[in-house]
Amino acid sequence: MTYMPSSLWLNQKFRALTMPAQHLLLHAYTSPLTNQAGVLDWRPARIAAHTTGLDAKDIEHAGAELQSTGWLIVDEETEEAGILSWFCTTIVIKQPMVMQNALKLVEETASTKVRQALINQIHEMDQVEPPLNGLQTEHAREFLAMYPEK
Repeated sequence: MTYMPSSLWLNQKFRALTMPAQHLLLHAYTSPLTNQAGVLDWRPARIAAHTTGLDAKDIEHAGAELQSTGWLIVDEETEEAGILSWFCTTIVIKQPMVMQNALKLVEETASTKVRQALINQIHEMDQVEPPLNGLQTEHAREFLAMYPEK
């Protein structure tokens, strides 16, 4: 199941990205290896292998652009990346059972840096009015209390 929001093409911040960065972000959103928390393996050579004409350096450059523009957070030590717009652009947070699984996956993220960035995003989404269904469950409320925004 893909979570790629078509509204992304209306986002001026997305449209300002170079084509390689857009391609990498689209790959991140649609990869079968991206989990329901928006976390994927950060292995540039493996990602490049999905497209003719790209190599690991191309992916690293595109990843650096996405990081500098706030779309992606990468932890090279744990080989994980997180999509920083995941919870505000996908339907995951609107579905209580899917969100419960996503919260579990956030907790299981090895990278402290990626995990905290996702936690911060979830806290931001908790301020949205009207409240989002996926954050109104007992499990979600416990998660928010246990993992503060930093």
